[in-house]
This record gives sequence, C-alpha cells and structure tokens, in this order.
Amino acid sequence: MRLAISLVTASFLFAESSPPVVHLKKLPELGQRLTVPRASLKVNQQCASGPSQFYPCFSAEFSGLEYTVFWTYEDSGKEPVIRHIRTVDKNFVAPSGHRIGDVVQLERDQLLPVAGFHVYGGKAFGGWRMVVGFNGELSTVNETPSTVWVRILSFVTEK
Repeated sequence: MRLAISLVTASFLFAESSPPVVHLKKLPELGQRLTVPRASLKVNQQCASGPSQFYPCFSAEFSGLEYTVFWTYEDSGKEPVIRHIRTVDKNFVAPSGHRIGDVVQLERDQLLPVAGFHVYGGKAFGGWRMVVGFNGELSTVNETPSTVWVRILSFVTEK
C-alpha cells in the first residue's frame, strides 16, 4: 500500500512541476509542428493530459497569457507536433466569452466526466472546452435535478 501511495504522489509531483517558459509570437494550433527551439524543451518534463496519459510539455506565454502546451512525436516521429493546450490564466477569454472563474448554467447531459480526470462542460467553442470539475467532482455553485451551475476551472483544447 505504501508503494502505491508513493507512486501516486510521485506522479502528481512529476506532472505538476513547472515546465520551462517559452515566449511565443503566435499561439500554436493543434497538429502544427512545434516551432520553438528544441534547446528550450525538456523531454523529461511530462504533464497529465488525461487519466494515465502524459505528454512532454512546456509553459508558454502569448500576448500576456499563460498556457501549457503538450507535444508528441507523430507520423514520421522526426518532428514534434502540438497535441493539447491548457490554460488556467484568469485573463483568458474563450471564444464563447467565458473566463476562468465564471459560473455557467449547464444541463446535466452537457457534462462529460472522464473517469479519474476532468469533468468537461458544454460543447467546445472555437476548439476550447470548459473544465468544470475533476475526478467526478463538480465545482457546483447551485443545482436542480436537471441543471447545474458550475464554476469554470480551466480551458483545454486537444487533438
């Protein structure tokens, strides 16, 4: 039991440590080849993108906003490509007009819980999906049998 707890703790520490910050001139698109200098990337920096899914990642700053960019080798395996982007920056405004910390009203059938990971809310607007909970627990502000009012915790976009 002690080993299992240690492994879980180690994986959270590994995933949550701060990756290096890369200043971008343009926010990358999913599937796009990575155009930052490889010297600024640490291949051993891994971030959780799903339950038991880890990808190399780095912190990026674009137009004063902070993002975590996940990348992997795809296709030929020679060039790294963007796989996933996440932000918890409170100044980020999603294409829907929502911000982190906003309370949104959702029908329960709009919730997409991913076991052991995020609870997504609503449909993706402009490719960005709201995260409104974690590990089956919602950031609930109010609720009725068919509707919940939840706080937005972060936004993600993924390939």
